[in-house]
Amino acid sequence: MSNPQEHTTTPVTLNNGENSTPAGSPLLEYQPMEDVSSDVSVSLSPEVADGLMETAQENLINLKNQYSILYGHYLSYQKVNPDSDNTKNAFAICKDAEKKYVDAKDAFSIFKSIHEPVKMPDEKKSSLVPSSLPFLQLKTDITLFKKHLEVFDSVYDFCTQFQTVLEAHSLNMDDHWERLLPMSLNKEERSWFDEKLRNKLLSWSEARNKILDHFDTPYRKFLLMVKVWTLKQQASESTRVFASKFQNLRRQAGLHDGLQLVLCFWCALREAVRRVASVAVSSQYGSKLPVKIDAMIDLE
Repeated sequence: MSNPQEHTTTPVTLNNGENSTPAGSPLLEYQPMEDVSSDVSVSLSPEVADGLMETAQENLINLKNQYSILYGHYLSYQKVNPDSDNTKNAFAICKDAEKKYVDAKDAFSIFKSIHEPVKMPDEKKSSLVPSSLPFLQLKTDITLFKKHLEVFDSVYDFCTQFQTVLEAHSLNMDDHWERLLPMSLNKEERSWFDEKLRNKLLSWSEARNKILDHFDTPYRKFLLMVKVWTLKQQASESTRVFASKFQNLRRQAGLHDGLQLVLCFWCALREAVRRVASVAVSSQYGSKLPVKIDAMIDLE
């Protein structure tokens, strides 16, 4: 087996200390090129940039192939004798090819990011205000500012509806929540918004958590807990749908899995559903009571 030969691309030569451009380079359009100082502006036309992009991609493919071949040579030597001079030499050549490929790949990535078209914001979307925006008002509020609009059980439900409306209009939540949320708040709540949320560079997820923490007061959580304990499965409601509603509500109320909550869920089911599920519950939990609602749901 012959020693692997290092493959290199044709280097750019220097004449009298000045840069020279290889034949066939897209930059020939700019020849002759004088010394470019920092106060001189030079720009590439889209055609030249595309030509450089294509050349760089071809160069990357060549460097990748060279590295693959040299790595194969190294593995061949390493398999025969890991400590031989041939193996060490092949490894050094392989690492040099790897570095050339990685450096070229990094340079191409930077060049590509610089010359990617700037994505301008959609002017229509940046000013769109959905007519169906919800208004933050809860059933526990003493005063309703907009009685003709939906009144929510919890701030969690309001946030869910707010997100649903924006997404229905193809508005990115992180880009548009700060612009639109004040229109869903009364005067007092907008003051809190200006102080705690405006110009804080928050994502929608971060803002939503702050909204939930601020508006879901202990009293409201208390009322949600009462609603969990008084919730009943309706005659036309499937067990899966009811279970999803129960789980959603108990999470809003801050209630965690446990025997008491499982019993609450069990008692909230229709009698016919409990009767059918009793056999499965008895056989599955004959000697140990369930403590997770999901386990009960899986038995239905």
